[in-house]
Amino acid sequence: MFAYERDIAAVIGETIRNGAYAPPDWYWPEVRKFCDAYGALLVRDELPTGFGKMGWLFIHERFDVRPDITVIGKALGASVMPVAGIVVAAGLALPAGSNLGYFTHEKNPLSALVGRTTLEIIQDENLVLQARRLGNTGAVRLQELCEQYPFVREVRCEGLMFGIEFGGDDMDPVQVATIAEQVFRASVEEGVIPIFPSRSSLTLSAPLVIQESELEEALGGFQAAVRRVHQCWGG
Repeated sequence: MFAYERDIAAVIGETIRNGAYAPPDWYWPEVRKFCDAYGALLVRDELPTGFGKMGWLFIHERFDVRPDITVIGKALGASVMPVAGIVVAAGLALPAGSNLGYFTHEKNPLSALVGRTTLEIIQDENLVLQARRLGNTGAVRLQELCEQYPFVREVRCEGLMFGIEFGGDDMDPVQVATIAEQVFRASVEEGVIPIFPSRSSLTLSAPLVIQESELEEALGGFQAAVRRVHQCWGG
């Protein structure tokens, strides 16, 4: 890309896609290297992954790559207040005296207070490390599905985000999509609402403040849903 388009201003992307799709460990360091070589900015969208849920305060820390600009929001407002912002590398930031602020919803004091309080709670209650620990527990539980049910092809885990991929060597795309939808509907009946990122997979995305007993209950409900679908298919 850089070899043919030498006037690229920035590379923008989510570090990890919904569904716990993570690139190889070498990927983002290579992107950073090319951005530096060609003078492009690296911009990370941490809206769905920031503030601890993935087992890191920001998931780009896992790849040991520092972006030039990080887009933040969602969890920053603790699901109470709509808050968004950007974190900019020191060399790119405007001088304090020049950043006067001209926009209606900029520098809202209530939103700022909610954001600061959220960060304090995340730090004081060690929620980042808790997310990593509970994520490992959940990964072990869900990995059992691959061993028990032939139509569960893969389980991915990044902190409190779990991706479950369906499929099998003897299954066509229509069958895979049908199973994914059936597991989704059965999960809702069990009190668990997954995300449907593709026709062949489901995502379980737990809140940062979830307790171990609540996670166990949710995973148990999802496992029950998979078991019900397996029985419907003659298992």
